[in-house]
Amino acid sequence: MVGPFYKKYMWNTNYDQYDVRRPEIVDYELGRVWNSQWLLQKLRDAVSPLVTSELEKSDVPFDPQDLEHQALFFLTTEAPGKITDRLIIETVSNQAEKIRIKMRLLAEKFDLPHLFRGLTGEAPDLNMYDRLIMKKRDGRFVATSPDGREYEVECRLVEDPEIVALFTEGLHYIHNGRTEGDAFGFYFKGDKYPWAVETVESSVLASKYKRQALAGHGINPDNAVELTRLYTLPGSPRNAISTLDGIVSRHYRELGVDAMFTRTMPSYSKTKSSTVAGGMDKVLCIKELKQYFAKDASSGMGDWEAVTRRGIARLTSGAEIKETHPAFGLLPAVDVFMDLQPDKVRARDPQLTEGKVYFFHETALNIDKSDAYERNSNRHGESAQEEKTYRNRLAIPSASIFAGAA
Repeated sequence: MVGPFYKKYMWNTNYDQYDVRRPEIVDYELGRVWNSQWLLQKLRDAVSPLVTSELEKSDVPFDPQDLEHQALFFLTTEAPGKITDRLIIETVSNQAEKIRIKMRLLAEKFDLPHLFRGLTGEAPDLNMYDRLIMKKRDGRFVATSPDGREYEVECRLVEDPEIVALFTEGLHYIHNGRTEGDAFGFYFKGDKYPWAVETVESSVLASKYKRQALAGHGINPDNAVELTRLYTLPGSPRNAISTLDGIVSRHYRELGVDAMFTRTMPSYSKTKSSTVAGGMDKVLCIKELKQYFAKDASSGMGDWEAVTRRGIARLTSGAEIKETHPAFGLLPAVDVFMDLQPDKVRARDPQLTEGKVYFFHETALNIDKSDAYERNSNRHGESAQEEKTYRNRLAIPSASIFAGAA
């Protein structure tokens, strides 16, 4: 079987390697892109029953959405024409085992059956098959059901860093911690664990392209906040995300913060994003989307594991990296925002007229050009023209890698 190609990179120690360039100004309508990535929808249909099977036979509980995303992310690194039933089965199985290993470690310290009780269909508060609905009543939040169940919900700061890390690194498919700011949580009254956590950081810490986009919209890039992580346990009440966003936005509005923004990925959305439905519906910018996976024996990563762009910088120079295949055609990631001080007069970039947005391309990684590719015997059999496309995208002279290619 022909294996996937991969690249070897030499990393700068500075985690923010984005070389911000002048963005393109493009036409874009967010409302038309939800649930429009047909290839991912087709792959999700194939992945979903395999995820259910892995969960049923697992010795530890886990979030099935975690496995679904991990599998879909990995499959984007393959050429679409090379994705077979066998590859899908192997991908789900391999990613499931990684998640089980992680969950077994977490189970030594945290009450996973309690956290994942929503998977069983038996718990009255968290239940994937009979979800409660968040409501505000007499100045307090409650989660209710038509059959009379009702639970008081508290929103408070999550003070325990271990709980924050559990929700943002352990249970969620994003594996890099983002805990430099505040963490807000929804709790059923009296419960030790939250069932929803949202982390917020100052825009001072945001990626350079996001700060550039904020300035283009007339927002002080040093006076905004970014929602960096959001995770809700399986079976959490409906309306929770938009309700939590509303609470958080009011908190920062009262502090005089100009705007709140976050990133969403329409390619993977099953429905319209709850965040957008909750009021963050203005497009800050769009950016080329890629998924990355790494092998790094020196860091204990023996097989392909999901890694973020920032996380890549922490790997050793011998790390092997796979990224989304250029033929896969992922929709751009979208940063959306809410103006928290709408009465302010803002000097915007005049190019950002109705329907026009900034489009940032993903910048090339810092490649060790002496060994940019390590090829197998057939490297998926790409044509000379496809290989030329790779060269152009990575700004690598043809003779240094693809001897004899046209």
